[in-house]
Amino acid sequence: MGFGFGSGYQAEADLGLGTNGFEVSLNYITGVPDPNALQSNELQLLFRGLQKHDSITREKSIVKLSDKISHNSSIIKNDIAIISWCQMYPKLAIDESRKVRTFSHKVQSQFVSTLQRKFSKYLRDTIGVWLSGLFDADRSTSKLCKQDLSSTFGNDQSKLDGLWKIFIDQIINFVSQVVTLESQDTISDERFIDKDESRAKYHRVLLSTILLFSNLLTQIHSDGIKVKQDTKVKIVSIINSSEFLSIFRMDDPLLKKAVYQSIRLFLSANEGNNLAEDGDYFYNLSSAAVRGLKIHKKQSFTLYSGSILAILDALTVLTKHDSSFWLTTKKSEPYLLETLRLGSLGSNPLYYDIVSTLMRLLPDDFLPIKNYDKVKLYLEIWETDVKNERLPNFKVSAFKNYMTFVHTAYLSLHGNDQTLLINRLMVLLVKVLDSSGRISNEMLSHMRDFKIYRNDDADILLDMNSGVLDALPSSGIEFTSSRIKVLHQLQFCRNFVALLKENDSELVLDLLSNAVESLHDETDEYPILTFDIIDTYIIMNIIQGKNLIDDAIPTIESFIAKGNPESAFKVLLHYWNSNLSDSSAVSKAVDSEFVCLQQSGNENLILKNLNQINDFHVEDAPSVKAYLLDQSTENIQEDNHDDALFKLLNPEILQKLYKQSVQSSNIISFVEKCVRYYQDTPILQFSTSNEDFLAYLIKSQENEFSKRLLANLLEHTSDDSFIHAYFGALKVAFFETHNSLTIRKSIETLNTDTLSKLLPKTLISDIEEAIPSEPITELSVSNVFGTSLYLFSDFGEKQESISSKNLNGLLFYAEVLSGSKQLLTSNSSLATDVMLLSEIISDNSFLSNELFDIHDALQNLKEIYLDEFFSSGSFESLINGKFDISGPYKYLDRLLNTKNCAIQFYAYRVYARIASYVFEKSDGTCTLSDESMKSIETNYKKMTVLLLCDHDAIYSDKFFTYRNRTAASIIGIKSTKEILGPGLKSLLMINIMLSAKSINDKPLLPPQRFMMMLNTLTSWLDCDISYDFKFIPVRIALLEFGTNYLINVKGTSDSMFPQETKEKLSEFTIRLCTESLDMLVADKQPLELSYFTFKLTKALFTKCDEDALHDYKDDIRDGVIEYLFELLKVQQTSGPLLVVIDILTFVLDKYIPVKLLEQKYTTLFEYLHSPIIKIQRLSIAMICKLLPQVQDKLVVDTALDKELIKDVKLPQVLVDRVANFSESDSLAYLWNWYLILKHFPSITQEIKDKYLEQLGESLIYKTLALLVDYIDVSTFRFPDGSGFDYISNYSIEHDGDSMDNKSEKLKLEVNLLYMMMRFIGGSMVRKWFSSIRDIQLKNRLNTFISTYISPILIDDILDSLSLEDASMDEKFKMKVNKTVFEVTCSCEIDEQKMEILISLPVDYPLSQISVKGLSRVGIKEKKWQAWIRSFQYMINFQNMSIMDAVKHFKENVDSKFAGYEDCAICYSIINAVDHSTPNKVCPTCHHNFHSACLYRWFKSSGQSTCPLCRSKFSFKKHH
Repeated sequence: MGFGFGSGYQAEADLGLGTNGFEVSLNYITGVPDPNALQSNELQLLFRGLQKHDSITREKSIVKLSDKISHNSSIIKNDIAIISWCQMYPKLAIDESRKVRTFSHKVQSQFVSTLQRKFSKYLRDTIGVWLSGLFDADRSTSKLCKQDLSSTFGNDQSKLDGLWKIFIDQIINFVSQVVTLESQDTISDERFIDKDESRAKYHRVLLSTILLFSNLLTQIHSDGIKVKQDTKVKIVSIINSSEFLSIFRMDDPLLKKAVYQSIRLFLSANEGNNLAEDGDYFYNLSSAAVRGLKIHKKQSFTLYSGSILAILDALTVLTKHDSSFWLTTKKSEPYLLETLRLGSLGSNPLYYDIVSTLMRLLPDDFLPIKNYDKVKLYLEIWETDVKNERLPNFKVSAFKNYMTFVHTAYLSLHGNDQTLLINRLMVLLVKVLDSSGRISNEMLSHMRDFKIYRNDDADILLDMNSGVLDALPSSGIEFTSSRIKVLHQLQFCRNFVALLKENDSELVLDLLSNAVESLHDETDEYPILTFDIIDTYIIMNIIQGKNLIDDAIPTIESFIAKGNPESAFKVLLHYWNSNLSDSSAVSKAVDSEFVCLQQSGNENLILKNLNQINDFHVEDAPSVKAYLLDQSTENIQEDNHDDALFKLLNPEILQKLYKQSVQSSNIISFVEKCVRYYQDTPILQFSTSNEDFLAYLIKSQENEFSKRLLANLLEHTSDDSFIHAYFGALKVAFFETHNSLTIRKSIETLNTDTLSKLLPKTLISDIEEAIPSEPITELSVSNVFGTSLYLFSDFGEKQESISSKNLNGLLFYAEVLSGSKQLLTSNSSLATDVMLLSEIISDNSFLSNELFDIHDALQNLKEIYLDEFFSSGSFESLINGKFDISGPYKYLDRLLNTKNCAIQFYAYRVYARIASYVFEKSDGTCTLSDESMKSIETNYKKMTVLLLCDHDAIYSDKFFTYRNRTAASIIGIKSTKEILGPGLKSLLMINIMLSAKSINDKPLLPPQRFMMMLNTLTSWLDCDISYDFKFIPVRIALLEFGTNYLINVKGTSDSMFPQETKEKLSEFTIRLCTESLDMLVADKQPLELSYFTFKLTKALFTKCDEDALHDYKDDIRDGVIEYLFELLKVQQTSGPLLVVIDILTFVLDKYIPVKLLEQKYTTLFEYLHSPIIKIQRLSIAMICKLLPQVQDKLVVDTALDKELIKDVKLPQVLVDRVANFSESDSLAYLWNWYLILKHFPSITQEIKDKYLEQLGESLIYKTLALLVDYIDVSTFRFPDGSGFDYISNYSIEHDGDSMDNKSEKLKLEVNLLYMMMRFIGGSMVRKWFSSIRDIQLKNRLNTFISTYISPILIDDILDSLSLEDASMDEKFKMKVNKTVFEVTCSCEIDEQKMEILISLPVDYPLSQISVKGLSRVGIKEKKWQAWIRSFQYMINFQNMSIMDAVKHFKENVDSKFAGYEDCAICYSIINAVDHSTPNKVCPTCHHNFHSACLYRWFKSSGQSTCPLCRSKFSFKKHH
């Protein structure tokens, strides 16, 4: 029992493992600590938990104890806690729970680490338990125990080794306690654990203890631990104990293995330490070991696979020590034979070495080797082993063991017994040789000296040879005397000849001679066996038989024409490839045989094997060559002859084969054969002349054959012809795949020197071919120069586009250069071209609305270019053309002055980037000298670059003259030529100036000069060409001018802009805007004109004087709307189009009243099919804005005219689109559903029912399932920074701009699921939810809805009810409780309340809303329940809103009590006692009374007269 802390200590003899005056034991009966004795309440609670019978409680308690010690180690720093732990630890360390055992060792480690010296005396009580944990059957437990033990002692191995020496007595005591005292019944209380678990627990404890004991014996033997005499006695007593000896008979294979292993360890330890004399233990131990051999028939024999080696090894050690026990122990031979019959069980090939050793050590009297009958018992076992072993090393070991035993027996047997042994050996040998594969050399090595196995009556080799000869030339080999028929004839022949060679037998030539001779036998049978034997000698290259084989070959050839040509041809094929044939004559022999085979139609025998004939040369075989060349010209789909054709491998044949593979779409087969029959020169020549083939290899490198062939070819990068072809192939592959990663990896195989040879010195000629001769005007809406793009050309009406083919070539060069900084920096001209290319690619990406993979790499190249070539030098020198880096700037300067307008435009783009880079490095200050300023005043382009770098400079005094001169150059210009020439350029400069913000309200121009310039600009609108195409650049510049000035004028003082100027400016901009809108509507105009027109429109609505704009607002709005519907018809997307759509969307959203679009409402649905996403998005946004008015009107119309409800339906185009779902157009599908569900808010139940009927259950169910699948409800989480608004507030406009496509799609899907739950909800959603068969999905969905959607829906319902409550009459109230999702409806009738409770489930709408009646007055129970059921049915099955159901309930109440007068006695409608209504009427005065009130009146008055008129009362019910 527990130490008790007050009952006194027990006698030491009864203390078990204890050494400090208190009992420590593993059993559950004694040594149990008393938790009440502990000082800490927390420890008391934890120790009680550790003593619970529930494993989960114990697990939680031990984990908490470990945590508690980690955070507050002082809790265990007292003797009572230590003693309690010492008593508890052994019981926990053998617990059924792995977790409990693991943490018990961890806590033990914490005790020792925390208490250190204070715990040292207690370590003797627990060391055995702790060390046994190292041998726990669960590997993770033992591993963690080892880690804890090691870390406790500082990972010092010497300290760990010292534990075994210091605590040897305590360890032996622990082993003795477990083995001799404890049992299955003592360590487990079977009231709380079943027998199987109890038995498993006992075996696990016993196993770890035996392993602990074995390890201790190992330490004693290897480390020379000195053992005291009383310890020796204790060890021997354990060994001799009946409990220990009984373990040998246990059926647990792990225990059996451990206990047998302990025998060897004990005997080894005994030799060096003299633990005991033989007489003290050997007889008992050896007898127990033999008795343990008895096999338990009910067990699977495979369970012994882990212990069989240990068992036989232990028996061998015992036998070596003293073999006499085999003679004295009963049934030793049957037990041994029974064990041996188990075989190796796949344990280890060493099994047979152990068995062989054991057989050699057995006493002669036990195994009389001269007695064949005895020997036969063992032979049968070994033969079975040889037959049954499947793994080669096991089979060899089994055969070796068998032959060792046979040899020993053969030397001891004589006469008939010896003959029987030889015959027995031959039977096994035939079976070994008759295998499906070649026997190993190691197996053959154990078949040497078989010549000795012969006598007057038997000769093993001769008898086997005779059996083969008897079967010649074609019969199956059969040894009739032994009743054995060979199954694998060819392999048997090869193995048998190998056996003859191994034994240097003269029968080698005898067998071949007889086989060759049998070819001439007069028989109709085909000589299959003879061919097999001759083939064997050829394959084995037996030189002694060369002459015989040479003589046989012509005869074999003659058999080809006699049927079954494959067998004969196989022999010939092997002969041609062997050292026995003349290599120089092989080609001729093959050609001759080919001609013969052609005659019989069997030429394929040679063709398909040509590649296997080593010394065949097609040039020496004219017949074969002619046939193959003829075949290669035919367009054959099969590759029957390809293998043969590949033997020829010249470029001509390869070209033909490649062409056939392309036609049959089987290029990869061609590649595979090129690899298989690779010949360097022809394949290199073919590949060099076929760039498309090289491109295929580059594109298909994920295929192993393509990768290998390409690697072989790339060994020739020094070959100029090949490397140019390879580079061209890279370009082709790039065009076809646009997979920059694949190309980049392929380019990496080329070094910088090679690339420098392949790349052109400059790219400018390629660039000129790729781009149009003039800049594309649409770029004016998005480039660093803006409308200053018009400085670079006189733009014609027709504009070219960028050549995608030529651009692809440039993209390829960019890809090549992006990976080589060295190439870029070593060639400044090429680097500058790449910068131009970067700008072109950026523009093309914008124009095509397609982002190129190379984009990021080019950005890095720009930084390298600028840092490498322009990191030094001043901004002024760059602007005035005196930059001090001559190389790159000189080349760039040439491009700046080229006649090619587009090249010049892009060169200035690069120049502007350089200028910006240098300007920022010079601290962002612009200090130009007068000379520099003068040098660029007339250069509009350089001045544009200067002003782009430093916007503020334009307001400086240095630019005063330039500003005024530029404005003055505009004043007075009237002629068309001047307007389109210098006038436009000056206006563009003014616009650049206007883009800068004014400083200190400083005007750009004096008001008078500005007014004069404005008058001139206004006059331009009246010129002859103002509506012509060539005037568009001027119009765009005017639009930009007007926009910039409107923005600058707004809010400025009259000193800067007099009122007259403002009015003139308003007049000018309004006219410009309206005329431009008219142009856009009247005819197709460039997108850049649309863009700048709407920029001005936006500025007018925000900045223009309201009075000035008032008369034109309607015209502008009409123009915007008219243009909108023209724009929506566009079918091809582009970057400029998207920019126009963006600004138009803004104008529509902010400045166009939605009512103006009502007439176009139905037209908007046509554009939902647009291929341009932004047009779809714009159409949906406008429909959504119009829908509330449309639906409100529908509600009013159907309320006024009930007949209209029949024709109510959703737009059919939406229903059709969602019914025909396409995965490729999933976003459009979701948007159509979004529009459908947008029809549901604020409609009547009748309209809602019509919509649901039109959609149908199946479509709704399908969509719900699809949304759940898309969202992946199991992993969904709110995005960072989002809340419930994310679920319910999707915006087609704002979310499209702020989110990527994937994020927007997910938000839309979640929003749609929310909307379907909200607007469709009710019985339809619940029915769908119930139909889900996947329980796991159902649970995940329920969790998702409850977490993310139900709270919003419930909150919306409760909020709406709170608002409605205010509009109810005073006697009908609704009380909303948001905490528990309940609504209480109460109706006051004569100061009494009729109440119902509405409860919303947490997973609404997946579960039904419940309705309960709380209090009933004035109505019968049956009717009351009918009202409740009706209420519940309406909201749960008719999809009616709660508010509508509440109103219906109120109507029931009102109608029930309508027409009732107060009771003339109590003056109430509802009786205060029985809650009834006045149901009695006086027939005379017609007053109403409650029955209860009348009864009380009659009783108190003593007469049955009316209380009012006193007439005789006749009971009449109220109607």
